[in-house]
Amino acid sequence: MIRNAHDALAAMASALTITLAALTPLSSANAAQTCSSSIKDSSVKGDISVQGTCSIQGSRIEGNVTIQPGSTLIITHNTLLGSLSGDKVKMLDAQGSNLGKGILITNGVDNVKLTDTSVSGAAIMLSGAKTVELSGSNVGDSMTLKDNSRVLKITDSTVRNGLSCNRGIAFQSIGSNVTGQVNC
Repeated sequence: MIRNAHDALAAMASALTITLAALTPLSSANAAQTCSSSIKDSSVKGDISVQGTCSIQGSRIEGNVTIQPGSTLIITHNTLLGSLSGDKVKMLDAQGSNLGKGILITNGVDNVKLTDTSVSGAAIMLSGAKTVELSGSNVGDSMTLKDNSRVLKITDSTVRNGLSCNRGIAFQSIGSNVTGQVNC
């Protein structure tokens, strides 16, 4: 009889747990969100819109990240499975991160810095970039700088499938490997 009462209580507790789980709303980490300060040690399943200055550290982002005009994104030790894009960006600084679907920034960016970062799945395309620095990074596809981009410095990095720059860019490569066509 004690065993039957114990089994009945266990069954009720299990049913209650399932019912509560079904009624609990999804956490905000599953929905699109705006970052204007920081995200740390999180798993985000939705998209992120960067406004102002946003720092993302030690996180896994399964959605896309969009940098809004005039905004800055600093990402450190992250995995981004979606795309990274922006328009009229102030700064992008990626350190020790894996960016899974390339980078696309249009209409200007003051500073792009990739340190010990891997970019794969799609190309890097930067329009109107004032300063771009790669250090110890790996670009798994091509890289294009256009529309009056000014400075490109690649140190101890790899760019696969070609590198293309607009005329007049100050280009420096130190200890780096660029495969495919180079037009800088």
